[in-house]
Amino acid sequence: MVDTHCHLHFPQFKEDLEDILEKIKEKFSFVVDVGISLKDSLKALSLALKRENIFSTFGIHPHEAKDANLKEFETAFRKLYPEYRHKIVAIGEAGLDFYRNLSPKKAQIEVFEFQIELAKKYKLP
Repeated sequence: MVDTHCHLHFPQFKEDLEDILEKIKEKFSFVVDVGISLKDSLKALSLALKRENIFSTFGIHPHEAKDANLKEFETAFRKLYPEYRHKIVAIGEAGLDFYRNLSPKKAQIEVFEFQIELAKKYKLP
């Protein structure tokens, strides 16, 4: 079994993380820990590098779009991906969320299009 979308690096799991990781090891072939911002994606990658059965993504959630620095994000990704391509398996979390409107529509669209282009460039889902 595979979990393709989790956030194990989130603070609410910190206290129980070792127990959770042991249960994952027993029940899942692997899991994908999804980043929602540059800082968050780095945390997901850090966790993935510590465990054989955890992989990570690099992405910007629509709620984070208003604060995203796309140039900084791309620079970091471009530097890290060649060395950690075995652990960074996708671009995302990506999408549009106009229900909550926590980031302006224009910013969300810009970030979404940026992530699509980045995924195409690096041939990632």
